[in-house]
Amino acid sequence: MVTNGSFPLPEEWSDWSPWETVKGLYTVDDSKNYIFPKYKVVEEGSSDVSFCCIAKKNETVKKLLFGNTPYNTSTRQRKVDFTVKNVPYSDIPHKYYVLCLFSNGNKGTNGNDGTNLYTATRPDKPRDFTCETEDMITLKCTWLPLQENDKFPNNCQTHFVLSSVSDTITYCEPDSKTSICQISIREQSMYNVRLTAKNCLGENHTDLAFDVSHRVHPAAPYQLSKGDRNATAIELYWHIKPKSHKLSLLCQIDVKYTGSDGEEKWAKNYSIVIHSDPYPHIIVGGLQANTKYSFKVRCRANKHFWKWSDWSESINIRTDESAPSGQLDIWRDISPGEDVRNVTVFWKASSDFHANGDIKAYYIFWEKLDKPTKFGHKDLIPALKSTTISLDNEAYKISVSANNSVASSHPSVIIISATTDDGDMQKFDVNKEDTTNNTEKEIYISWRPQNDFDGYIVDWYNYPTPAPYNFQWKRFGRNDSSALITSHAFHPGERYTFRVYGLHSKRAVLLEKKVKYLKELEPTRNPNLTIAAVTSNSFTVTWTFYPFDESHPGFIRGYNIYVKPDHGNCMLKESAEVRFQGDLVLCKYTVEDPKEKRFTIKHLEPSTTYQVTINAYSVNPENITDNFQKITTKADRSGRLLFLLPPVIISLTLISCICFWKSDCVRKRYYPKVPHPSITAFLKECPGTIEIIHTTPDKLWLMGKHHIYTYTQSALGTPTYVDPIAFVQNLRVQVPERQTLDHNLETYRPLRDFDFTAYKPIYQTPAGACDNINYFSQMEVLLSGDPGSD
Repeated sequence: MVTNGSFPLPEEWSDWSPWETVKGLYTVDDSKNYIFPKYKVVEEGSSDVSFCCIAKKNETVKKLLFGNTPYNTSTRQRKVDFTVKNVPYSDIPHKYYVLCLFSNGNKGTNGNDGTNLYTATRPDKPRDFTCETEDMITLKCTWLPLQENDKFPNNCQTHFVLSSVSDTITYCEPDSKTSICQISIREQSMYNVRLTAKNCLGENHTDLAFDVSHRVHPAAPYQLSKGDRNATAIELYWHIKPKSHKLSLLCQIDVKYTGSDGEEKWAKNYSIVIHSDPYPHIIVGGLQANTKYSFKVRCRANKHFWKWSDWSESINIRTDESAPSGQLDIWRDISPGEDVRNVTVFWKASSDFHANGDIKAYYIFWEKLDKPTKFGHKDLIPALKSTTISLDNEAYKISVSANNSVASSHPSVIIISATTDDGDMQKFDVNKEDTTNNTEKEIYISWRPQNDFDGYIVDWYNYPTPAPYNFQWKRFGRNDSSALITSHAFHPGERYTFRVYGLHSKRAVLLEKKVKYLKELEPTRNPNLTIAAVTSNSFTVTWTFYPFDESHPGFIRGYNIYVKPDHGNCMLKESAEVRFQGDLVLCKYTVEDPKEKRFTIKHLEPSTTYQVTINAYSVNPENITDNFQKITTKADRSGRLLFLLPPVIISLTLISCICFWKSDCVRKRYYPKVPHPSITAFLKECPGTIEIIHTTPDKLWLMGKHHIYTYTQSALGTPTYVDPIAFVQNLRVQVPERQTLDHNLETYRPLRDFDFTAYKPIYQTPAGACDNINYFSQMEVLLSGDPGSD
């Protein structure tokens, strides 16, 4: 080897570079200002960068600006060299502007008084570098593209080179904006490739070695179409991109269908191996009749799985119709009519019922249970899901089936019991239940299970007003005893009635009736209040209200009566205190019986105005309204009477004394001595009919008009009517004192002075009167006229 000093000389030199002319200071145009270099690219972290400013003739360099940093020159020269130490990192766009300022303040005529300094780095390794094939014909390599500043110098932009590691083959050299390279696959199976990223500051690379048969990522299938079909199977075709005969694909068919609720549901997937057929197809079976299915396809390599292809576009296909399968879920509602029962039959699709086509009509048949001869039927259009038939009081069997264009479903059967066995036609107690265990949208129902039943049915109306379109029911198993009933129609404050039936051999037995709310609210109206029986210290409130009215938004559990004086707070015995509108205290009385309609407020003050109101409550007994009614108690007169009592007593005492002192004078003036008749013993021999003519009159005979006088009720309790002339000598006559004399009557004189022979009154004595001599003596005779005067 030839050496030249300490450096060995190569055995063979390369060619010389082309000549380049470099002009010195005195060769440039001295009429312009210059800065060198024109632009500069340095690697981030460089310690220093040198620049040269040359002024035009007769001028000097005064200052240099590096970005916003000024550099002053120590001498006024035409040519100045300077170095920027420790160039800092610049944000995007990674450049600094360098400017030379000259003595005359001019920037020059062609802009050569400034230049750009760029900071950059050597490229990183390419990212996300991968290679794969769709068809074993073309190999496609991709990587993540770079994001560089468009103003970066072109000779320093990053570019890529894809080459072979094992030899000098270069596959492609795309620019910085391209991130894909395609290679034709020949007989070669193994590849070892290198992707190199280069710029003016350096380069970096990534290597990748693989077997191309393990890197198959097929293209998505396309142009799906249908072939033959029936009620349960569909023939499906599609296209795939042409491929090498060496490649076999495994394709997957995804099948979904639209359910009765309108939602798409996954059914199953199928697989098929495709070798060389560019138009593969498959028969998809096990489908439901008259159902819309959605199909899509994807493929992968049958061996050495790498990636699935993208899914193809979906295609929708409906299968043909077939006879309905399963049975309808049917139920009934019975209401009494005139000599008949109106039975409304309802039906809906059960969980195992499939229409398998468009339902054209429903067939309803009914017949007497003990007479199997068909009685009648009715055809209905699909829009109706109920019908009403009139039945007599015997037991019936009713069946319902659905019919499409192919055939009818198997009939569903219920039995309507005879009237004597039908619980719907009998009075049944209704249980009012609270909202315990309800949820925000569900009502909780429970019942007592019985071993005699095969299952249970709960029915209800979605809205308070019964109508066929909102009638609902739900079936439960024999082991169920509670449920949460869900309905979009349930709303707070509305009352719903639920009936629980037990099922046995297609017969239904009504077990319970329940009235429930989703959520109870307070009454929207209050009772009509009336004030009665007002005294000085009490009054009675009565009200009218219908606590069982279905329009109430909750069950009425009682009433609150609030009382307050017209001024000030209320403090009454037997009442609770509540605050109202700030510091005002009311008296509260609670009536917990919703049927009660009367209450008396006691312990009030006389001549005081009170305000009273009444509220019905359901859940919250603390609600208060300000709809008060005024009532004023009466004045207390007992104190005034007590004050007047002593003068009255003194006056009455004086009058009594005077009257007693003057009584003898008054008696002699107005009431002379009156003889008293005595009772003889002749009644002891009473034979039943007495003639007065056989008796001797004693002491007194009344002269005047003949009257029939009325006796008062006797002590024995029997009213007696007699002629006083017949028995005047045997009765003790009581004459009231100080009576005004009737001047129409004559004066009296002794009875013995008169002849009684003309009078023969006959009197039938009462039964038992002869056994008691005191019978007549116990009577008081009231004369129909006053005694005459003297």
